[in-house]
Amino acid sequence: MRILLICLGVFLLSSAKAYNLKYEKKLKKELSSVFETYEHNKCELIQTVINSTINITSEIYSINDQTGNQLGYFAVSQGEGRFETFDFLVVYDLNKRIQKVKILLYSSTYGYEIGSKRWLHQFKDHEVNHHFKYNDDIQAISGATVSGRGLTEGINRLNVIMGEI
Repeated sequence: MRILLICLGVFLLSSAKAYNLKYEKKLKKELSSVFETYEHNKCELIQTVINSTINITSEIYSINDQTGNQLGYFAVSQGEGRFETFDFLVVYDLNKRIQKVKILLYSSTYGYEIGSKRWLHQFKDHEVNHHFKYNDDIQAISGATVSGRGLTEGINRLNVIMGEI
């Protein structure tokens, strides 16, 4: 049992670092568009949450500047599309208000419309205690109903986690 826990811990640490490195270039671009003084190598993993019922992993990081002062948070998670999952980024300020949502990887041929900056802008400036409702306060998007719902539910999951941090 002890060996199993150690192996799980090593796996989580190695997968968290690999996950961050997988999107390092995109993360740098998106984070620097929100926080001018952030330093990528000063970002720290705060929490990894694995939802085993839907097989989704979410990682929460703190964003720091060159001197180590915290600027905000970002989360990398997955949403459920019609046929496969997709990866997305949510950037929060220090007050835990959403500053940006970006699709990092969307490999399905259906539902890619959720990557539109205009559509993603609907999530901006909402606090973590806000529960989004697809087709109510989040407009439905033609051709991406399942992915739109999946992203909305994914952001709601992250908001719950962020509310507890």
